[in-house]
Amino acid sequence: MEITTRSLWTLIHGMGFGALYLLAGSGAIVELYRRNLADSPPQSALGGDRFLGIYLSAMAALAWFAVLTGTYIIYPWYRATPPTGTAELGAYPRSLLLSHPATR
Repeated sequence: MEITTRSLWTLIHGMGFGALYLLAGSGAIVELYRRNLADSPPQSALGGDRFLGIYLSAMAALAWFAVLTGTYIIYPWYRATPPTGTAELGAYPRSLLLSHPATR
């Protein structure tokens, strides 16, 4: 099994930044729910707020890394136009999908 450069960047983009962002998003939802419970006792605001600030900053960084790697690394490879007469379209995903009526 071989991991190409494109495969590696796709893994970093999707499983690295994207998946971690989704996990962090579910954690943020749980934390917001926990903080807004009516019967929850007051907590130490300083430590909790500082952690939440760092957590949300890391979440924003993950989201931006996913967007930037997708926009400037993954998407140009997807949209690449194959040279005229190319029979093997495996390196050109958009053209490969458009070449068959079932996937068009």
